[in-house]
Amino acid sequence: MKIVLRKQMQREGEKGAALIMALLISALVLALSVSLILATSVNSWNFTDATAEQQAYNAAENGIQAVVDVLRYKCTPAISGAGNNGCRVKPNPLYVTTEGGQTIHEHHKLNKITFAKVVGMSTSNSAADESENPRMSRVLSYAGSAATDRVVVLGNPANYNAFDLSISDPDNTGSYISYVTQGKFFDYDLGNNQQITFGSGANFTRVAYQPTVVSNLHIPADTVKPTDFGKFVVTLGSSGGAAVTRLIRFEIAVHMTVPFSAVQVPATRMIRGYIVPPSLINGSRSNDPANPNIIFDSKTYNLRGSDFVLEFGSALSSSYPAWAGSPAPAMYMDPNYPPIGYKAVLTGATGGGFENKLQATMSPPEPTRIRIVSTGYGPRGSRKTLEAIIQNNYFNGLGAPATLTMVGPPWASNGTFTFDPGNSNAMLYSGIDLATGSTDIIPPVGTSHPPTCGFTGCEDPNLDTVIDGFGNKIDNTVIGTPANVSSEVPRWLKSPSLLDATVKSLHQTALNSYDPTNSTGRVFTNTNPTSWGNNATGTGITFCDGDCTLGPIAGGGILVVTGKLTLHGNFDWNGLIIVTGSDGVLRSGGGNGTIRGNIVVAPYLNSTIFGNVDPIEDARFLAPQWKTQGGGNSTIQYNSDNQNSGLGAISNNVLGVVEK
Repeated sequence: MKIVLRKQMQREGEKGAALIMALLISALVLALSVSLILATSVNSWNFTDATAEQQAYNAAENGIQAVVDVLRYKCTPAISGAGNNGCRVKPNPLYVTTEGGQTIHEHHKLNKITFAKVVGMSTSNSAADESENPRMSRVLSYAGSAATDRVVVLGNPANYNAFDLSISDPDNTGSYISYVTQGKFFDYDLGNNQQITFGSGANFTRVAYQPTVVSNLHIPADTVKPTDFGKFVVTLGSSGGAAVTRLIRFEIAVHMTVPFSAVQVPATRMIRGYIVPPSLINGSRSNDPANPNIIFDSKTYNLRGSDFVLEFGSALSSSYPAWAGSPAPAMYMDPNYPPIGYKAVLTGATGGGFENKLQATMSPPEPTRIRIVSTGYGPRGSRKTLEAIIQNNYFNGLGAPATLTMVGPPWASNGTFTFDPGNSNAMLYSGIDLATGSTDIIPPVGTSHPPTCGFTGCEDPNLDTVIDGFGNKIDNTVIGTPANVSSEVPRWLKSPSLLDATVKSLHQTALNSYDPTNSTGRVFTNTNPTSWGNNATGTGITFCDGDCTLGPIAGGGILVVTGKLTLHGNFDWNGLIIVTGSDGVLRSGGGNGTIRGNIVVAPYLNSTIFGNVDPIEDARFLAPQWKTQGGGNSTIQYNSDNQNSGLGAISNNVLGVVEK
């Protein structure tokens, strides 16, 4: 027993050490636990911050996409209905509610949201907006206090999930326009294509055009300014004037030099018309040799987004005198007494003292690009700023210059230029714009090969073939006047290589477009498409690589055919059609066929994508082909709404996005 007691007593001294050791281990475990909790908390905080930053980034992206959606959306009666409450995207208040004493709706041309309007302060922002930059508060729904006035994506705009915008023109397109004019008569006095004389000796009437140069015409945003495009001078002989005895065709080229370079970005619009004998004017007309009749193909024109409107009445009386002729200038639209257009009466004087200025109002040009700075807001005070450049559209505002544009020479390896429009009693080719609010009239058929001009005149075999195809008459089956549009052809139609680049771009867009029925998106190679776009809205893209047949179907948007396009039976198309195959277009069979928009026939070698190589650098266009077989009806009418809706497939491209 003594021995055991001694051993127990000897271990009594170890209790303190064990306690200390336990405390040390507990402290270590506690420290590790605290560190783990702290690390977990920090990681949680970091994760929360990253989520907040991502939400801010997403909100900024939403801002950019909101602008693109606004610019792409084209409110038309087909989309919104005929009333005034259907547009999903519209300015509030509308830009214009009445015109000429008539109530106009939100889908009217004057209420369209354009690049020029989103960078103009009064057209981009609401009247109550105190922001110093355009930010589309007249279109988008901003909310919140002055310090947190943002567009809400989700949640409270004072905290997160919202964005704010600042929009500008990176190219400083500005408010100044410079241009020069150049005019000619198609039947003219020997050695001077800018004048025509009727009669002889002391009894004559001479009509001459004098060009002009306008430098830095200042047109502030959201305004129009009066200007002129030269003048007509009517000179009478000392014994009196002689009557105008025949139609005299003229055209006046308006070449814009500022803000768009004529070399880099060709910008030309033609003002076309006739000096008209009184016998061709139905109803009221001038029979006085001193007051020749004149008819312009259209009253309104558009050049690079700048609208100009011819005006010879009292509207410009503060800047230009009203034309003295009687009756007053007015639109003349009787197809039974062609030509149609904006009719006025010139005034002449002995010695040519009276000047008939070709006066008009002009609006600012449309920017080619806009810069969007979008600031997104997320939770926990997170904020991200993105900057994007948006291009107007692939065609840079330059669409086809005629309802049917035929690009190419009189003859080539595929044959001669062919235009067979079919039975004149079963066709309609019209250049009158069907878009709501538009008064534009373009050539119903345009040829692009430059005419051969000599000392006494110009020869244009392609245009002659078109006019002969119509039977040498422009009546109620052909509304408007066919013309050579070579000076107005946009850059993408200037050469086979440029057109081929456009076609390949459209091909890539079509490949990237989703179609659940087709593994290659909206590209169909040597076969007919399974669907043809949206007929009602005029949107979508369809790419036929090779030959295809349109009809009997209803479709819309952009249709590209790199082979032969056959229009068969009943068909209805709203949009833009581009045909590049050497066999062109064949209208075949019976039925009623309608195209509302534009169609371009521009054949060149190796136009197909599959199995072909790029065209050589010095390639030339082939001779365009337009043929009709059978007794079917055909209606081809210009509609700028449908053309613009079709361009939605490739419009408003985001050229780049950077984080600021």
